[in-house]
Amino acid sequence: YNQINIFGGIVLSYDIYGKQVIAGDIHPDNLGLHLQYCGDDEFNNCIQIRGIPTKAGIAKVRIHGGLGGGMLSKSGEFDKTYTVTIKDSEGSS
Repeated sequence: YNQINIFGGIVLSYDIYGKQVIAGDIHPDNLGLHLQYCGDDEFNNCIQIRGIPTKAGIAKVRIHGGLGGGMLSKSGEFDKTYTVTIKDSEGSS
């Protein structure tokens, strides 16, 4: 797995119904990879890319959401896209 750390405040990400969701997605979604928080805290600033790739291809990992402000920091947004190249395993047909 690989890990992405988000700095700047508490990470906030909600769906259109107001339910808390993980702050990102992977496309295409059929490569065998998924995102999960590093710990059990729903306001976790650490996201892991996990899974066993099922086929070769290029995955776009988009991490996006909001940052909650505090007494000494203001709220904000973030949106970053990573590209992951998945190669065929050696000896596969």
